[in-house]
Formats: sequence, C-alpha cells, structure tokens
Amino acid sequence: MLARVRAHFAEAGVLEVETPALSCAGTTDPNIDSAAVVGALSGHLHTSPEFAMKRLLAAGCGDCFQVARVFRVGEQGARHNPEFTLLEWYRLGHTLADITADTLAVLDAAWGRPLEATQMSLREACTTLGGFDPFAPDLSLLRGLLAAAGHGAPIGLAEDAVDAWLDFAFSTLVAPRFEPDRLTVVSGYPASQASLARVEQSASGPVALRVEVFFGDLELGNGFEELLDADEQRTRFERERAQRLASGRDSPAVDAHLIDAMRHGLPACAGMAIGVDRVLMAALGADHIQDVLNFPWGRA
Repeated sequence: MLARVRAHFAEAGVLEVETPALSCAGTTDPNIDSAAVVGALSGHLHTSPEFAMKRLLAAGCGDCFQVARVFRVGEQGARHNPEFTLLEWYRLGHTLADITADTLAVLDAAWGRPLEATQMSLREACTTLGGFDPFAPDLSLLRGLLAAAGHGAPIGLAEDAVDAWLDFAFSTLVAPRFEPDRLTVVSGYPASQASLARVEQSASGPVALRVEVFFGDLELGNGFEELLDADEQRTRFERERAQRLASGRDSPAVDAHLIDAMRHGLPACAGMAIGVDRVLMAALGADHIQDVLNFPWGRA
C-alpha cells in the first residue's frame, strides 16, 4: 500500500520528507494529548508532523508528504492505537476542492483500485441523517436525539460544551448512517472547529475550510485549506490552551517555531492527514485496528 502511495506522489512531483518525532512543543488541541518525554531529552512525541512540515513549506521546500509514526495518549480501542502511522501531505496553491480531489486520488492509489465517493456538506449530512443543524446547535435537541437513539452523555462532557456535543452527535447519529463500502467526504465546518484551517464567510456565516473523509463510518482523514495568518494562529492556540487549563489538563506552550515560520511566510496551501492503519482496516474489512498491527499497544 505504501509503495503505491509513494509511486503516486513521485509521479505528481511531491517530495518525501522526514521531520523529528520528538518536539520541544506539545499539542494544544483540546481533543488530543501528546506524550511527554522526561529526562535529558525532555519534550513531547509528536501527534502529527504538521507543524514541522509547515516550517519546511515556509522555508521553500514545495509540495511534500511524509509517512510518520505518531503518538497520542489515551487513544486505545477498536479504532485507536497510541502509536500509529500517519500519511500527511501539503500542496501549494491548492484549494479545499483541490485537496479533496487529491485525497480521493491518493486513496485510489492506496487501495489499488478506484473507489466510489459521495460528497456532502456537514450541514447536509447532519440535517438529513441526524436531524440537527450544526450551525444553529440546540443542545436540548441534541440530548433528546441522542437519548432517543439510546446514547447517554459521555462521562465528563460539560453541559455547555457545544462543539463536543456536536462531535458526539455526529459520531453517533450521523456517521453510522453513511453508506458502507464507499467513501463519504464531508466539508464545511463551523468556524469554532477550524483548528488550523482558514475561515471564510458564507451565506450561513463563517465556515472553516475543512474536510473529513470516511469509509462507511470509519474516519480516515482530516484536511484543511491552511490558515496563513501567524497572529490568528497564535490566538487560536492560546484559546485552546485556556480550554485545556479549564478542564484541568496540562497545557503545553505554543509552538513558537511554527509561529515564527508563519510570520516568515507560509505559502498558500492545503493539506491532508490520513490514518494509514485505518485505510488498511477498511481495505481488508478488519473490525479492529489490532488486526492490521504487528505490535499493538500491550504487545509493543
């Protein structure tokens, strides 16, 4: 599978790069925890090579991709392993539509055959399949829909955590209704879920230029038309740090190297990150990530 992916990128003129797995900075993302390393090499194991790859982009490296081993604390289950393989790439001058088309071509290459795909907006997916509007969230309605479907609130989910409730409702009410055995591409997210994506104004308000790709209900990847504004990126990071502190979790410092690189000049680009182990699960029809790993956590 990786040989086919590498051949695809070589033909497209996309450079393979390597970046460090050990970083001075951890993630500020409130939904992800990075593994801390203590001692002489104190720092964090990266949850994604994104920040380092963007530094390469700012230095002028051009289109690039990486097959990276990444680490995320607390992610263990049928679809998660604390250490996994992430395929991440960036294309200069690409829009969200461009990176979406590129992603479908990469997945065709990975599978070794063309795949059928359905594309829809997040609003369309949530209103038609879940019965709620993610751009006008009604938490009472969400809780009622979830209760009617037999889903209680996850432990620790705050009553007013709108984005967390939307994520939970999407994963339990919407994604399970995607067509099996084909890709579903979802785009257009609330600005509060922009993370590292650019935000643009639409008829329904600000929308994050973000896309997610699923096979059935299995999420394979997440991509952005990338934010270029260093000051806005720092503001978002600080907001995420505040959310982490408010929930009693550690709050790593903002990655100053990335902010400096963005100030130097991150070129207009779009990027995508795909979980390789999940792609292999989907291609083989595996129900558990351990079925596609030689050394899952516990036997590592």
